[in-house]
Amino acid sequence: MENAIQTNQNTGMLKLLALATMLVDHIGAVLFPQAVWLRIIGRVSYPLFAYCMALGGYFTHDLWSYAKRLLCLGIVSQPVYVLCFGGSWLDLNIFFTLLAGLLGIFCIQKRRYWGNIVLAGLVIAFWNIGSFSYGAMGVALIWVFYLCLNSRIKTAFFAGLWLLALSRFYPYPVLGTGINIPIQALAVFSLVFILMPLKTNWRLPKWLFYGFYPAHLLVLYALLQLV
Repeated sequence: MENAIQTNQNTGMLKLLALATMLVDHIGAVLFPQAVWLRIIGRVSYPLFAYCMALGGYFTHDLWSYAKRLLCLGIVSQPVYVLCFGGSWLDLNIFFTLLAGLLGIFCIQKRRYWGNIVLAGLVIAFWNIGSFSYGAMGVALIWVFYLCLNSRIKTAFFAGLWLLALSRFYPYPVLGTGINIPIQALAVFSLVFILMPLKTNWRLPKWLFYGFYPAHLLVLYALLQLV
């Protein structure tokens, strides 16, 4: 099965890059909202998380244990996520986005495409009372990556189009100007790393990858109280 995948399988490197760019992005969002360049760097992070989730769904032998882990981490992370970014408790952190994407992969694997329609409908319906990080299109990006794992060309074309479409729905407001700029379009640069056939022996401990998210938000919230 592994040989069928043409895109980058070096998840250790991709996860490390995703965590680093996410940290830069959240430093900008929480501590320096006027520093647009920090948010620009952060555009690379979510597509890398989405791609790693697609790979994880492809290779996992126990999808339900994977899903339960994401659910638990989402619940644990939600309080500090709300503290950092404000908003409602119904504005869900990235683990819920990844969980919805993983459940969609399950439907694809079992050829229950009606399940994806139902799941997409639920995500869109939930958008009226709360939100997922990156919304329904962010969830569907995971499915796009999963369906394109066997071809670099398909990944570049379909994922690239999807990421450019995301930029229309998530423009970035420049403080004090009343102007929105589509910096989300810069997420297409993540495809350079996804398509690159790099081979390293980097392995990221699971506890570090999953624990980093709530831990870094907690640190940022503490720093926010000191500013």
